[in-house]
Amino acid sequence: MSHSVLLGICALVGLVVGSFLNVVVWRVPRHESIVRPGSHCPNCETELSPFENVPVLAWLALRGRCRHCQARISARYPLVEILTAALWVGIGQRFGATWEVPAYCVLAAGLVALSLIDLDHFLLPNRVLYPVGFMFAGLMLVPAAVEPSWTAYLRGVEGGAAAFLVFLGLFLGFLLGAVVGSALIALKLRTRKQPVPFGPFMAAGALTAIYAGTQLLDLYRGR
Repeated sequence: MSHSVLLGICALVGLVVGSFLNVVVWRVPRHESIVRPGSHCPNCETELSPFENVPVLAWLALRGRCRHCQARISARYPLVEILTAALWVGIGQRFGATWEVPAYCVLAAGLVALSLIDLDHFLLPNRVLYPVGFMFAGLMLVPAAVEPSWTAYLRGVEGGAAAFLVFLGLFLGFLLGAVVGSALIALKLRTRKQPVPFGPFMAAGALTAIYAGTQLLDLYRGR
């Protein structure tokens, strides 16, 4: 597979997955099924047609409004789709046509969903966290099965462990949270008593570990 084809697939599938993440972010905190009913307008509850489910393009064509009740549709929906696609393209660029790509794409998608839920509800639900973790670990078995040794798997587990450790609250997440939290307090956008969602900062730290973990370790070791 050529590099350009890989990036194209990552972009297209990332858009579709981003659309699904919007459903996850809306329904999981409300304890609703992410499968049924089908996608519908949250205002008039009319089920959306296949065209209305087309990522980004449908929102642009409908000018950010429901076709049935004309209720405004948040711009966050297409932005989540674009963000997911961009993260997947970045992973394709980082790892190339390797078997690690699906695992890291699943991890990135899960981090997007968890971050948005935390922003909205100050919650990191196990209904998202556990499936993403198990899927990531399972997909990282594929390189070991394909390649003649366990080198790829061990390399992937090492990177994945680093990413999850960062996500669970290690240095990068704390650093980002502290910097942004301090800035918000300094700008009087938050007080010391108001909570700040920490999930997005931990997710940013995990993604930093995925995209540039090796370079950061080399920098730390003085290479």
